[in-house]
Amino acid sequence: MNSSRSQLVAIAALVCLFAVGMAALLNYYKYRSTAASIVKSRLVVVGRNIENTIQAALAVGLAFSELSTLPAVLDRERRADGVIRDILVFDPDGNVLFHVGDDAKPASVASDWVAAARSAASREWFVESRGNPAVGVSIQNNFGVKVGYLAIRYSTASMAKAAGQVARDIAIGALAVFIGAAGLAALLVAWVMRRVEADVERMERALSGERARPEGDAERGLVERSLEGFLAKVSAAEAQIVAARIKLRPEAGQ
Repeated sequence: MNSSRSQLVAIAALVCLFAVGMAALLNYYKYRSTAASIVKSRLVVVGRNIENTIQAALAVGLAFSELSTLPAVLDRERRADGVIRDILVFDPDGNVLFHVGDDAKPASVASDWVAAARSAASREWFVESRGNPAVGVSIQNNFGVKVGYLAIRYSTASMAKAAGQVARDIAIGALAVFIGAAGLAALLVAWVMRRVEADVERMERALSGERARPEGDAERGLVERSLEGFLAKVSAAEAQIVAARIKLRPEAGQ
């Protein structure tokens, strides 16, 4: 029984470990997905604000080359959000027209950016390339023609740092929950096994014909009382069968 109890406790601990571990992993990946979605949504709002500024200038007949105040607008938006690495405005061919950021102004953007901007079903588009993710907005004139694109490249380092901190917090919380759940499961298994061992012991005494202790009559379980009643009925039936055989023997001799 002791080995069975230890095995059941180990199984209960493994079940708690699996349940808590899966819950922690799901919470972590849910956080990462939610955080990435929030960052993208926030940058889309920034891009739409810049796009409105550009459209207002284009509406009065200005060309891209005449938007002298645009770099200041781009720099202000970039400094307002620490996750933004740089902001670029480029034409439909991928040539960079305006750029603000720590890096030098590139002559053109990557081909996957141009492909993502052209194939986007809506005015917003996203590039998920590793180390170079970007959120973009298509710039249209008053006639609904795309005259260029705006791209906001953001850093994943701060997101990774925040995700690491969240992972540590989740791991600590999951460890505490696992210890509590495993301890409670061990106590419940031990309590159930003690009840089972007591019932088995009573059944063994009943089968061996031992009488219960006088003070133990009230403590006997339902299993033991039922088993003793069954054995009493079996003994009475055997006695009746023996008596019937004795009565039939003289008649058989006649």
